[in-house]
Amino acid sequence: MTENDLAGYLRPRESEWDLALGRYRDTCAEMRRVMDRAGAEGEDLPPGPVDAHEAAARALILTPGTHLLHVAQKVRALDNVLGLSANWPGVAEVLIHDLMQLIGATDSEQAFLPNSIMFMPTQTAA
Repeated sequence: MTENDLAGYLRPRESEWDLALGRYRDTCAEMRRVMDRAGAEGEDLPPGPVDAHEAAARALILTPGTHLLHVAQKVRALDNVLGLSANWPGVAEVLIHDLMQLIGATDSEQAFLPNSIMFMPTQTAA
């Protein structure tokens, strides 16, 4: 019972969801850089990063989620791509807040476990 190779200590393997979320986050970061640069130079956004961001968002939205947090992340992606908040101000935040309340979280940006647990060295089953 004191060994660290219990199933609860194994980090989840990289999944389709993790890959889709990683691609989406990368394209979001690139969009921020492109928007800042275009804003500073007074230019239009180039189509490449915009198309890549939309494609990554669509892939994330269409990737099956297995956790309630995945649904919240999909709501954010939908808000970014479709501009839900432009037509219904605050609707994305209301939905995300409600989803977080279902799992007992008060802040959608909070970490659910301490870093010492999240980044614990793992052992694979033999």
